Amino acid sequence: MINTYNESDLHKSLKEHFCPKNGKTEQPLLGSICDILCDTGKVIEIQTSNLSSLRVKLEKFLPKHKVLIIYPIALTSYIQVLNDDGSIRHRRKSPKHGSFFQIFKELSGLYHLIDNKNLSFKLVYISSEIIKIDKEVKKRNPLRPGVINKKLIEIHSSEDYKNMKAICKKVLDLIPEEFTNQDIKNIGAKGYASYTSWFLSKAELISSEGKKGRFKLYKKI
Repeated sequence: MINTYNESDLHKSLKEHFCPKNGKTEQPLLGSICDILCDTGKVIEIQTSNLSSLRVKLEKFLPKHKVLIIYPIALTSYIQVLNDDGSIRHRRKSPKHGSFFQIFKELSGLYHLIDNKNLSFKLVYISSEIIKIDKEVKKRNPLRPGVINKKLIEIHSSEDYKNMKAICKKVLDLIPEEFTNQDIKNIGAKGYASYTSWFLSKAELISSEGKKGRFKLYKKI
């Protein structure tokens, strides 16, 4: 079961925002707890990171229910670091910016569901705040603050994909028939290029065709 005490404010805000009028939150279903159960039987799952962790739930739900995964992508983030007593040490804008292409890293454990017609996605582009705290008891790296909460600042826009193949098609439509990771980087993937090609390959949408210079060459199937 989901422990709502540990639920981030970001997750809670998105759940409240996207819950339809007749939907119910934190509902038991087939031995698990779903974030939102609609009166139509449709399931909505809010997942702020690590989509692959939904694998067990999805394998239970999808044979009998349509499932919509809502995944936020933080275009802009602010980091607030607290002292151990809860007072604010500092707040700054994060240099990191989210990207559509990060979805391929998140989906790495779900490629086997590529053809499932009951699984759809909504990518939500947001601004968020990350709350961290310094705790002397942290042993692995006492100089690195630990994340204790995430908050929603603003929803900018969203994109709906009727299935996982539609997410992949957005990339495949932008690259040539034969391509390398450099071509994927050129359309904005940056550090997520290798995750993108790996996922497309595992989903059997592209094949490896040897080398082009120092880069692996791929071809659309």
